[in-house]
Amino acid sequence: MNSIEQRFTKANIVVNNISAPIVKAHILNFGVKQEFIDKCVEKKDEVNNLISNHNSKKQEDSIAYDNFMQEQERCNKKYLSVQKMVKLCTRHDDNISSRIVTSIIPYSPANKWFSRVGNFYIKIASEPTVMEYLKMFNITPEVLASYSEELMNARRSRVLAIEKRGKAEDFADKKNRAIAELEDMCYELVTLARIALQDSPQLLEQLGVVIK
Repeated sequence: MNSIEQRFTKANIVVNNISAPIVKAHILNFGVKQEFIDKCVEKKDEVNNLISNHNSKKQEDSIAYDNFMQEQERCNKKYLSVQKMVKLCTRHDDNISSRIVTSIIPYSPANKWFSRVGNFYIKIASEPTVMEYLKMFNITPEVLASYSEELMNARRSRVLAIEKRGKAEDFADKKNRAIAELEDMCYELVTLARIALQDSPQLLEQLGVVIK
């Protein structure tokens, strides 16, 4: 299937050139109403605006998701560093290990990952033995708190990215419906033009109609 841009280009040729004085004179004389031509122009402008807005929303969506992925990756690197140290610290202490998830928390699904990593930080902060060990590597309660804050920021970035994607998809739906409506209107125009301009093939060609 042709892209939206290609389909719009074809429709744009029909709507723009149907308004050329000599072409429109034949069309109006045949019985096509100016009101219908005006509606075609309005629909063409609507589609053009939707294409522009959708492209803008897609860009915002892409930027938002890139930001989210970068933030989550930074959080994950810090989490993995802490996780390795905690696992090392508790390798001979089954009691602490049973209270803390020392195995690597799966990166996906993202929503569960955020919750589980956040809970991991809360649990190790309440384990004096673990915190004493981590302090040797400059992982203090304040540092853990900053990691938790970064985690929450990354989670908010994910929510924003999801919202941006939803808006982009909404514009895509509107754009697809509008281009289909425009094409249907152009089909009617061209069909009537074929009859009205059957003795003027050069005028039909201006509408993008291939004369065989």
